[in-house]
Amino acid sequence: MFTLSEMAKSNAKVLVICSAYNQEKYIADALKGFVSQKTTFPFLVLVHDDASTDSTASIIKGFESHYPEMIRGIYETENQYQQGRYFWYLPFLRKSGAKYLALCEGDDYWTDSNKLQRQYEILEKDSDGVFCFSNAEKIDASTGRSLGQMMPSTSWEKSILDKEGPLSADDVIRLNFIPTASFFARIDAWLQEPKLPDSAFGGDRAHQLFLAIRGNSYYIDSPTVVYRIATSGSMMASWQSSKASQIKSIKKYISLYEFFDEYTHGRYRNALSPSWNDRKLSLMFATANSALMKRSDAIAAAKCRGSKYELLTRLFFVAPSLVKKLWERRFSS
Repeated sequence: MFTLSEMAKSNAKVLVICSAYNQEKYIADALKGFVSQKTTFPFLVLVHDDASTDSTASIIKGFESHYPEMIRGIYETENQYQQGRYFWYLPFLRKSGAKYLALCEGDDYWTDSNKLQRQYEILEKDSDGVFCFSNAEKIDASTGRSLGQMMPSTSWEKSILDKEGPLSADDVIRLNFIPTASFFARIDAWLQEPKLPDSAFGGDRAHQLFLAIRGNSYYIDSPTVVYRIATSGSMMASWQSSKASQIKSIKKYISLYEFFDEYTHGRYRNALSPSWNDRKLSLMFATANSALMKRSDAIAAAKCRGSKYELLTRLFFVAPSLVKKLWERRFSS
């Protein structure tokens, strides 16, 4: 078990943070991606097994025994996530002398052996650089079939990512989902993230928002990682499992956006509004509550999704209960 005192003695320049729970099917791919990295600097991978009930922990221990200078395991006897302790790695970041961190969940993996080196060099060249991310290849977890690249997901997102040089805070806030496994950031900027209310989502989207306002961000326009879609037991899969879970997740995102808007005194409201209104639109469909949005705002949000959603939104303001039933069918199986 890796300790905080050992962390304080490490000379790593980059800390890789990997969280795993019951991912025996996937964790070896993540670990292989870590040990394949070619860098000119020392890095350390902290792999957190959150009391898995399968062979995840033993797989991690196997890699740890072969790569003790690179892979270090942290093994729980009780599941921390279920107790609301989500950020097990923060004490290690505070104790570390490393400058950067990289993320990769245990069900995703890296495919570019130069990923860390490329991101390190990009941020080292800019004293105001705090965040670097890349494209990802989407893989169907059940079939292994490629579903294409994750970014860009829209034409306006493409216009942002096609820019040369650093991305502004407004640019990064406007982006949709950034592949978590590609996150690479300055630790001092990461640690400036404020404590969120319990009602708010505190995962990758929150990190994206608060990193964006700390300095320059950079995008690598090639897939350096793989993002598995809907792996069993994943947060995303749990959100899609029922109507109640989906509504809860929508509300947590809305709470995050409300907090971020208040925290930044409305400075980034224009950049944030498309994502904010998109979540409100989903909640409006799910609850048949037309008071959540103005009709004009709802239609504008729907147009970003496509003509099908625009028609659905126009129908909603005529027959909200019907649209609610149509939405609920997604969870009737």
